Amino acid sequence: MLPVISHEVRTRSWPYATVALAGIAVVVFAFELSLGGGLPAFLVDWGLSPARTRAGASAHGVVTVITSMFLHVGPVHLIGNLWFLLVFGDAVEHALGHRWFLGIYLLSGFFGGI
Repeated sequence: MLPVISHEVRTRSWPYATVALAGIAVVVFAFELSLGGGLPAFLVDWGLSPARTRAGASAHGVVTVITSMFLHVGPVHLIGNLWFLLVFGDAVEHALGHRWFLGIYLLSGFFGGI
């Protein structure tokens, strides 16, 4: 059974970072949809490519590790990621605070990509 809401922690503050990350993902996905036939080339340029990462450090290679955290290849991928982000992100953000949550989220995505 998939969770709909997190029952463990009742948060009293609004999860700003969680909502902002979800919003960025939705905006980027909407941009991806607007590309039409140019989407595959966009994903190759801005998605994470292990071969490009191993080929040597470059500014574009580092940027793609970051941009790949917000790219989704389809609506099911986006909905699945947002579902778990929104269900569990508010409790984690409440426990860590907005800045720590955002920092750990971005660093985890960066090092996970590397």
